[in-house]
Amino acid sequence: MSFFPDRRSPVALHRQLAAHLRDAIVAGELGGGTRLHASRVLAEQLGVSRNTVTQAIDQLVAEGYLETRIGAGTYVVHGLVQRAHDTDEASAQEAPRLSARARRLPRRTLDPDGGSEPKLFRPGVPDPALFPDAVWRRVANRWLDGAPTRGYGDPCGYRPLREAIATHLRQTRGVAHGAGNVIVVEGTRAALALIADVLLDLGDVLAIEDPGYAAMREAADAAGAVTAGVPLDDEGFDVARAPANARLAYVTPSHQYPTGVVMGLRRRLELLAWARAAGAYVVEDDYDAEFRYDGAPLPALQALDPSTGSGNAARVLYVGTFSKTLAPGLRVAWIVVPDALVDAFTAARAVVSGGPAFPVQAALAAFVAEGHFALHVRRASARYRERRDALVGVLERRLAGVVRVQGAATGLHVVARFEPNAAGTAAANDAGAAGAVAGDAAVSAAAAAQDVVAPALSAYALHDRAANGLVLGFAAGDPPAIERAGERLARVFDDLRHPARAANRPSTGTSPAV
Repeated sequence: MSFFPDRRSPVALHRQLAAHLRDAIVAGELGGGTRLHASRVLAEQLGVSRNTVTQAIDQLVAEGYLETRIGAGTYVVHGLVQRAHDTDEASAQEAPRLSARARRLPRRTLDPDGGSEPKLFRPGVPDPALFPDAVWRRVANRWLDGAPTRGYGDPCGYRPLREAIATHLRQTRGVAHGAGNVIVVEGTRAALALIADVLLDLGDVLAIEDPGYAAMREAADAAGAVTAGVPLDDEGFDVARAPANARLAYVTPSHQYPTGVVMGLRRRLELLAWARAAGAYVVEDDYDAEFRYDGAPLPALQALDPSTGSGNAARVLYVGTFSKTLAPGLRVAWIVVPDALVDAFTAARAVVSGGPAFPVQAALAAFVAEGHFALHVRRASARYRERRDALVGVLERRLAGVVRVQGAATGLHVVARFEPNAAGTAAANDAGAAGAVAGDAAVSAAAAAQDVVAPALSAYALHDRAANGLVLGFAAGDPPAIERAGERLARVFDDLRHPARAANRPSTGTSPAV
């Protein structure tokens, strides 16, 4: 039996030998009933002291792997379950036994958003450089050692934070519910998963925007629900095409994700009427409505629900997050639920989580209540408006007639929709005549090769074959960086439309990251 001790290791030699013998027993190399050599013989074979051997054997006897028989020696204990060999073909092919819910979970590959690190033109990620570090440290330090945040607390969230959120929403979005209706969760995905757990059963129908945010669809899939994509028009979710048997509808009315369409007042009222007629609930994801640059903001959909405060008749669940306004790493979002659902959500919340870290919640509560959050939103909005203008400007100058900008009035991204005459895969001739660009997936891939993150609009679609464009975030860079990235994106379009010209262009080396 070979043994190669590591004499430089801080682990004592007898413990190394015990681990070696233990592995041999568990792997079946030393079967039950095998008699070990005498300690003196083993010491000579293994090149260690006899004391090292006896200590290792004593350890394994104590653990139950070996037994000593007076006058007969030391033996491997019978009946130990052997560890399966990695080369055991049957074991290697045996799939783990999962629950039906786990089998329905999506096997994630590449998120069309491309991750959470800021990089132009990655959508949905705020600029971390705008985070108010000094104020946050001053506020957060009060709570790092605070006794009120050391216990388990309320799984629905730290009460002062729930109160601060309710006050903020009443003042800025017209949401009338109080702190008792606010459920604090670990990000928007956690909010949508909790909603699916409470409101969707196997076979229930979820009506969702198409194209739209994949997280709600994934949560519904895990619950065993059936997803029905509802097409969009100029006002977003087309209520007239929503299934009458839907149990739940998911919408992003203030800045449709990803197209940026804003749902008008008439369409919002139609959606509420549909929900009441269908006996369905509506999930309103208000993910980046704090940033608005053009025109007066509409109140939240939940604020328009005439059933708000009327018990079982309320239809809208409002979802918001600090991820877009402050930082995704805080992992704090919230759901404002109707009165009739508070008990069910409280019970469900208590089963799966105790809530985000309470010191973080306490710091956020103070940050919002003391006015720092509102001040940060105002300052960040001014910076983001400049960046929005820079992106729209470069697209209009360099890609006029190729793309049209949509959804620029609010939020942190726009959509560059391909014009009809720029769709398809027509080839350009060698003389440089303008050909049509490839589909948005090809443009996105070509942009990625130039270190520009430009997700394809079609990646967000269920059935919408007309989804052809790029989703472009503008939050992560200043106007000069946006100008440079926009120029590079324009060259990508030009290369795809004029492949012969691109082939003859001299190489300039690897483009710097944007």
